[in-house]
Amino acid sequence: MIEPLCITGHGQHFTRKGTGQSYPTVALADIRDLVDNPPRVDKAQGQWLIPSSHNTSEARYLAEQMAHGSYHYLWADLDHQPPPIERTAEVLRQSLPRCCFEVYTSKSATEGRQKARILIPLDQPLSSADWVLAQQALNLILEANGITPDTANTGAVQLCLLPNSGPFYGAISERTAPFLSTEALAPWVQQMRAQIEAQEAETTKRREEARQRREQRQSAGGQSLIDAFNASYTVEDVLLQANYSQQGSRFRHPASETGSYSANVKDGRVHSLSPNDPLYTGGGGGGAHDAFSAFCVLFHDHDEKAAIRDAGDNWLSISNESWNKVQRREYAQAQAAEVDISALLGKAQEQGQKGQQAPKPAFRFIPEHELKTTPARYCIKPVLPSESVGILFGESGTFKSFLALDMGLAIAGGLDYHGMAVKTPGPVFYLAGEGHAGLAKRITGWKLHHDIGRPLPFYVSQTPAALYDARAAATVSEAITGLVEQSGGDTPSLLVVDTLMTNFGGGDYKDGNDITALLNNLVQYARIPFGCTCLVIHHVGHGEKGREAGAYQLRANSDFRISAERHGDTTTLTCLKSKDEAEWPPVSFTMQSVDLGFTDDDGEPVTTLVPVLTDTPTRTKARPMPPGVTYAADTLAQAIRANGGDKAHLEDWRAIFYDGHTADSPEAKKKAFQRARADLVNGNLAVVSGDHYRLTDCAATPWTNAHGWRVALSISGELASNDDMEEAA
Repeated sequence: MIEPLCITGHGQHFTRKGTGQSYPTVALADIRDLVDNPPRVDKAQGQWLIPSSHNTSEARYLAEQMAHGSYHYLWADLDHQPPPIERTAEVLRQSLPRCCFEVYTSKSATEGRQKARILIPLDQPLSSADWVLAQQALNLILEANGITPDTANTGAVQLCLLPNSGPFYGAISERTAPFLSTEALAPWVQQMRAQIEAQEAETTKRREEARQRREQRQSAGGQSLIDAFNASYTVEDVLLQANYSQQGSRFRHPASETGSYSANVKDGRVHSLSPNDPLYTGGGGGGAHDAFSAFCVLFHDHDEKAAIRDAGDNWLSISNESWNKVQRREYAQAQAAEVDISALLGKAQEQGQKGQQAPKPAFRFIPEHELKTTPARYCIKPVLPSESVGILFGESGTFKSFLALDMGLAIAGGLDYHGMAVKTPGPVFYLAGEGHAGLAKRITGWKLHHDIGRPLPFYVSQTPAALYDARAAATVSEAITGLVEQSGGDTPSLLVVDTLMTNFGGGDYKDGNDITALLNNLVQYARIPFGCTCLVIHHVGHGEKGREAGAYQLRANSDFRISAERHGDTTTLTCLKSKDEAEWPPVSFTMQSVDLGFTDDDGEPVTTLVPVLTDTPTRTKARPMPPGVTYAADTLAQAIRANGGDKAHLEDWRAIFYDGHTADSPEAKKKAFQRARADLVNGNLAVVSGDHYRLTDCAATPWTNAHGWRVALSISGELASNDDMEEAA
């Protein structure tokens, strides 16, 4: 048979758009030659394939391929915990009809992490619609065998990168068998189509039930607006109104350039694997959006306050009146309610005539001689007072979250805190705005370092809270009460809010009224009912590194204020305010690495950091970036640039780092890369989230020229500015 010629190019930005010229093509024989003799070029210049033979000048447009595409290969991308390619080939031989295929490792593969691609020629071309279904079926077959493909491969114009050798390259080919029969694929395609139709029918049913609930609502029923919204709209309602395209439980965002249905709805929540999707959650379902959260992101660009106002005015109603109108009227009626003073006076007079004592008023004054003098009470003496609300703030990279966690675990464990007495041991509740996986590592490392083998009464929230909203704060309080009752009645000693920004909800931290509302909610729903301390972690001001960001009320109305400043390897906590007691002297820490006792996929030890008490240093003059740090930063910048975004995967950075490093042996390069990762993160030149690394603005590094180096990259256009980098600690 005649081998198909499919679209190809070099570099992800290569285009023939508007030129009238067709795209170049590549034959199977050429692909097999690349598999056997892979080039070694920068990933950004690597050759790619779109497995369609429709190669007009507009062929990289989704609409063009959906209308005219003719697809000749199935393919898959294996980059999440990939098996050895021998295992991948075995699965293909056992799970598919006898057919030829190519399996080859990708540019960033290592021997211990064999990221790979699969390419399977078809005996007859498929239309774009049938090809997408066949791709989904292939993904399900791989998943059923314990192999997790990147589902972006279902995009009709998604690029399949062709062989390009890196630090490790391997390939397995099956070339004596026939092409995969499209006739054999037909049952797969039909099964996928039936599954999608069933999912869409279920979506239609749920949407109709939600519509009926909206129309039948006669009162708020004690629900918050957000709860009412989620009861009245499905997440599919929101996606479809935002012009997402549906395929079963999967959705494609309107700005998709590849056609991949990268957003997936499960259990009433949506998560997206596409960084170009506003609902991108980084994969794995972490932080998945419910209906209101999706509405907030898609219709109001994350502005929760505007989303609540719009939802109450235009999306929710009670007996044919808008939710907000009804709530405003009911609130006004409640405020206008008056007490019948004459009836009270008459009742009091009547009781007096009968010799009965009049009831004590709810509000009363106490004479000064009845006042009791009590000594100050502490969670940790002297750094953390009890029954108070305060702030721990610092720049990115000062390890303030590590230090707050250190305090909380010491209180939960009833241990001395670096020689300071824990006066109020007890349960600790931690409102984690982000980085839940990192918290698990930190807690494990802390317990290993302190030789703690028992469970601690330390509880971490699964999602951020919206503490600006009194109803959301009440929900947090109810959850704490539930755990208190389950644990036998021990009330919490400490509530940690990490960070203010991620747990603020729809409030504006620059607005004094909003800050006051948040602090009042912490007092009303945590400090008063539980008698605990509330420790809020916060960032510094944009141009004022010596104070916390936001409205003056945050500083004025806090019971205590602690700043975290980092100089080199040392972070110093300084008391800036202590409401009733003298300010305590600065306390300093260094961060010590702890081996968690297991390794990652590459066989490298997994570690974390714990604070260790040290002498408070005098500030020393900063030094320029050492050559090793400069090389590490340069290669990370190259990896980010090659990726086309603002971050780079660990393995992509590793490949570029190894490529240019002058060490003689792989082991030496491995150790150099380990040092490089630690130097950049510990020096606040880079931040890590999962396996992805980003450059900071470098303003808080110990090296004098780091910030200038970063600014030069931004000015030259090689990398975008990162003024709003995520928190390193």
